[in-house]
Amino acid sequence: MNTNEFLIKEDCSFKKELLWVLFALVLGYLINYFVFGKEALSFNQTIDINIYDTYFLIKNFGSICFFEAVLLFLIFLCRYVFFKGRNMWTGVWLLIATISLIIVFDFLVAVTDSFVSIEMNSLHINKEENIKNPLVELLTMWAILIKGVQLVLVMLLPFIAFRMGVLNPFRKATS
Repeated sequence: MNTNEFLIKEDCSFKKELLWVLFALVLGYLINYFVFGKEALSFNQTIDINIYDTYFLIKNFGSICFFEAVLLFLIFLCRYVFFKGRNMWTGVWLLIATISLIIVFDFLVAVTDSFVSIEMNSLHINKEENIKNPLVELLTMWAILIKGVQLVLVMLLPFIAFRMGVLNPFRKATS
């Protein structure tokens, strides 16, 4: 395949991948709408999370970002596996989605850590004491699980980038 044929094919591929991105964005907004209601589509609204006597208010923008990042990652991971890494734009969007998912998971770890610290303060538990609280243990395990998923995603980034470099037709044409 010469360079011009490749560029025409890649231009069509870019447009197709852009349609998949728009599909994921619309689907993310719809999921957010069905989970949190019509107020969830406004960026100025907040989501109320009630744990015992404590209310957490989270801006709706965070929930939208979470759904969008997860959907983009899942859609482009499936497309990347389906195309066996041969589509360059699928790989680019998968890299972008993976980075955004890592950032969103970092936000989730911060929120979980704040839940744990508030729960420990409400029960007057010192970290040195050996009192077991099931909610604190559950939230701590959740934070550890999220950090583990983040580690896997960070290890996935160089693999995807390496595969994109190996399968790049310009690399084969110039060597």
